[in-house]
Amino acid sequence: MVMRILLPGVAVSGLIASIAFLLALLPPVQARGFSPLVMAIVLGMIYGNSFYSRHSDRLAPGLKLTQQKMLRAGVALFGLNISFLQIAELGWPVLVLDITVIAGIMVVGMWLGRVLFGLDRTMSALIAIGAAVCGAAAVLAAKPVTKANTQQVAMAVATVVLFGTAGMFIYPLLFPLLAVDETGYGIYVGSTIHEVAQVVAAGMAVGESAAESGVVVKLIRVMLLAPTLIIMGLFRRDKHGDGHQLYIPWFVLAFVAISALNTWLPVNPALHHALVQIDLILLSMAMAALGVDTNLNKLRHLGHRPILLAGLLFLFLMGGGWLLNRWILPFAG
Repeated sequence: MVMRILLPGVAVSGLIASIAFLLALLPPVQARGFSPLVMAIVLGMIYGNSFYSRHSDRLAPGLKLTQQKMLRAGVALFGLNISFLQIAELGWPVLVLDITVIAGIMVVGMWLGRVLFGLDRTMSALIAIGAAVCGAAAVLAAKPVTKANTQQVAMAVATVVLFGTAGMFIYPLLFPLLAVDETGYGIYVGSTIHEVAQVVAAGMAVGESAAESGVVVKLIRVMLLAPTLIIMGLFRRDKHGDGHQLYIPWFVLAFVAISALNTWLPVNPALHHALVQIDLILLSMAMAALGVDTNLNKLRHLGHRPILLAGLLFLFLMGGGWLLNRWILPFAG
């Protein structure tokens, strides 16, 4: 009986995610760094604002399951993309660089969002973590911690797409002006661009070594998602009390544990690849469900202030991130 209630919404999420995967394989889509996650939320929003209202009663339970349970499982399995050995290979200065970038963008984003733009804590946090850590995946992971609604999540993901895509085209144009080699450029890109796919695109525009170093630095930022969420949880207001409560999501601890297993436990490459693909499917289905549940009219009511905040953070990442690269990385030598 329960399966009959949940299946329609889960099936629609799966169908939208499947189409997103197919579209993401197209060369023009790949060239622009649009991952299945981004394609899934866009397709979900198209369906959600056209035909969904006719079937909302039947689909809502399964969509809610996908948004919550599958999302958490997907974030936990995202640890399969991380190895602690990657940090050791690049050295402590790169780790310090990534920590400084994330901490700086989170603090500046929260302050600017609330003081300058008058946004609430949740909207400010979602935009900040999307820019600071790993784009759409970070926004998704922060949803349960911040108790954000689907409109806020969709807006934060939209800013990741907008400014991450802009970065893919702007960063390669800056390369001749930076006076660094491809590896140095890759570290700069990996420490400041939003999405992993966007880092790959911006890196490959300069060279393979730029893309390789960029991805490793970016994956270290992804690994720092766990402590970032834990710190956010420390300051989440307890609605039933006067203070703050410690909130450490189970899926964040699972993310860390799976990253550790991925580092030290030998896994058959074919099995590892299959698990990574399953994780991408889970996250894409969660994105699709969030997209279906996103009302564009409500999204417009959020106004232009979230986009302005994201634009300022993008400029901070480009300018401030470059200064941090020049200041911290010389210690690697």
